Amino acid sequence: MNRMHVALGLGSLVVAAAMLGGCSGSSDQDTKLTSQPTSSGGEDAKIREALAKLSAEDRALAEAQGTCPVGNGPLGAMGTPPIVEVKGRKVFICCEGCRDSLESDPDKYLAKLDKKGK
Repeated sequence: MNRMHVALGLGSLVVAAAMLGGCSGSSDQDTKLTSQPTSSGGEDAKIREALAKLSAEDRALAEAQGTCPVGNGPLGAMGTPPIVEVKGRKVFICCEGCRDSLESDPDKYLAKLDKKGK
């Protein structure tokens, strides 16, 4: 019985870490945003499939944005990118784990997107 509790506890810990971890990027990273995701051939297909689930207008915006301003990963690599409206602007993020950071400091992340657009 004791081993079963340990196994269940470890399994719960792994699930919780995966749920809380969000994306693999860090909001403190200042890696250069690119307009095109950098990924392998299989990853490209996964990204195209995820972005295809967006409306044509949103897909064009997500493709132009290219990467998550918070996690710095390619949009679509973690599934269909969530849309967050901040300061009257649509911003795509790689995962829900990035939402709080974007909403708590929108100026920081909008500035990253504006800098990338130049």
